[in-house]
Amino acid sequence: MHLSTRSRYGVRIVLDVALHQADGPVKVSDIALRQNISHKYLEKIIISLREAGILKSVRGCRGGILLARFQHEITAGELVRVLEGKTALTDCANPGTRCVPCQRTQGCPAQRLWSEASRALFDTLDSISMADIIAWQGDMREDSAAFCRLPRCMEQASAPRVCFPL
Repeated sequence: MHLSTRSRYGVRIVLDVALHQADGPVKVSDIALRQNISHKYLEKIIISLREAGILKSVRGCRGGILLARFQHEITAGELVRVLEGKTALTDCANPGTRCVPCQRTQGCPAQRLWSEASRALFDTLDSISMADIIAWQGDMREDSAAFCRLPRCMEQASAPRVCFPL
């Protein structure tokens, strides 16, 4: 399954908010800069996440975005469902639907394969919370192929907050 940028960016957005909300609501413009995502596209994803009850908005000059629930309550599976709008690898793996391209859902032996694969994927994604992903960062060795530093912010006494990848 190829996940769209909506899902990949959605996970990054939620992780960014989780890492930075201790100082108060996180500004969308700060997320856009740290994650290198266009402000307009970021807002579209945030709307979907807000409507799903994953993020919440705070209005005002000190407003921004916060997690609507605890990090450990938000799973990768939930984010993918919200942002992809589906839970199956193929059309025929969705319960109650027929495979449009081949019309062979009834009695097709491959249909079970795709259903089982979809279930396994989402069982895994549902078992991984945003808190787990953040914890992985600390457990990972820097020479690992999967290692990618999460962005952090540094405060300077006389200057505004400067954010950059470590």
